[in-house]
Amino acid sequence: MKVSLRNNNKIGFLLLSAVLCFTTLIHSEYSHAAKGGAAKKRKKGRIGMRMSAPSMNDQCFMDYEDDKKQITGGASEKKFQLASTSKLATSYWALKKWGPNYRFTTRFHVFNINGTTADVHIEGGKDPFFGRGMGYFVISEFVSKLGITNVRNLTFDENFKIFLNVMDYQKKITAQDAKTFYKSPQQVKIVLNEFLQGSINKDKYIAISEKSKRINGFSFDRNVRFNVENIDYLNSQQFEKTHDVNVVKNENIYEIKSAPLYRALKEMNLHSHNYIADMIYLAVSGVDLSNPNFDGLLSAASQKFAPFIKSSLDLDASDIAFVNGDGDAKRTASGKVYNMATCRAMLEIIGGLKSLLGKSDMDLEDVMAVSGVEQSTLGMRYVGIPGLVIAKTGTVANAVTLAGQLNTKDGEILFVYMTHTNGMGQSNKARDLIKKQVVGKIREHDGGDPVEYESAGFLPFDRKSILVAVKENMPILNKNKKETEVPVKVAEVTDAVLLPNPEDQVGSGQDQVVGMVIP
Repeated sequence: MKVSLRNNNKIGFLLLSAVLCFTTLIHSEYSHAAKGGAAKKRKKGRIGMRMSAPSMNDQCFMDYEDDKKQITGGASEKKFQLASTSKLATSYWALKKWGPNYRFTTRFHVFNINGTTADVHIEGGKDPFFGRGMGYFVISEFVSKLGITNVRNLTFDENFKIFLNVMDYQKKITAQDAKTFYKSPQQVKIVLNEFLQGSINKDKYIAISEKSKRINGFSFDRNVRFNVENIDYLNSQQFEKTHDVNVVKNENIYEIKSAPLYRALKEMNLHSHNYIADMIYLAVSGVDLSNPNFDGLLSAASQKFAPFIKSSLDLDASDIAFVNGDGDAKRTASGKVYNMATCRAMLEIIGGLKSLLGKSDMDLEDVMAVSGVEQSTLGMRYVGIPGLVIAKTGTVANAVTLAGQLNTKDGEILFVYMTHTNGMGQSNKARDLIKKQVVGKIREHDGGDPVEYESAGFLPFDRKSILVAVKENMPILNKNKKETEVPVKVAEVTDAVLLPNPEDQVGSGQDQVVGMVIP
């Protein structure tokens, strides 16, 4: 078949036209992207469609200097996802019930055997920050103050929980992690075996001791020899029923208290610690912690939160609905559910929080992050405006939130921002949108007036946490006390609880021989 030159020209012309059209299309697409600063990925599914930008669900404000405390904004009556700003409601509940200086108390019933050996029962105080650090502190106190180096039988009740790495913030702890780290009594037994088995981690022990020296002004005894032979669970009812009345003559009772509640809440909010939030949520609700069903406990606690928030701030189900204390998703058979509230409801909670703290000469910076002066989830975004923003961040699913206080020359402005995104990839854009609004609001009030605040650091114990005698039938406290240590007071006996008879303890514990030594 012959092909004429004329036909070749026609084919060539068509090919050239196709190439030019394709080149023009590509050039046009890249030129359009360049105008936007960078080439953008298209959303899969529909050609030409782009993901819409984050939008503001709602925003509301309260001029706290105004005696009437009038709220502006918050036009929507719809509830939105709160994310981790939920922790402010958890903080409010705890402060309302206990006050900022409340301390979680762990009680130790010590049945002395021969001076250096004893049986010990732990009466838990639902301390959410009881982990490796507090554990090392307790051991140091037992050895240096009581001279006890060997525990024959160690038992504990349902209110004692331990999460060894509770202060490890390298990995964000999700709500699902909180469920994992919540320990049923039998799981606590496993963790205690892990903690007390073999040698103490010398590096971690010394690191916590040195941190205590910096923050609290005292360090641990480094020459520690401490062994535990048997570990078992003994719930509080069994503990009361199974002691021999005659044992009371040999029983001493001691207490160790946590750092004050406001310090724990501050640490929780700085790092958005979901486990701590849920443990406080459960503790303040008063639910039975012997129940191993974590989700069931959260549901029971939420049923108690609803009437509390109604009686305290007159907020009902149309204003706020909680499923946990942390704000992350709760998984149910029908899908994920979240803490929800209107903008104005959250503003009422922040106002209530500020009012409660004010009664103890404290303020929001004592329980929330301060911009530019301490490490927190506020991150670097607000580092350029130090002391102007006191806030709690929140991110979950399609919600990014920020709630707290702006310090302006016109006074303190309480605020809540609630945004909606079309995916987790847009979270930073939503945070930028909120920051733009924050900066604009500060300018609207004649600029910023930064709060003076210095971060103090945190440990789950302080100088007032040291071992205290509640009752001593056979005094041994302070027998090895050093003159440089803080004096130990003997507390008033508040109740008479007897030590269990070792023969009546639940579980044989015969296969457990554990101990710890610092080389």
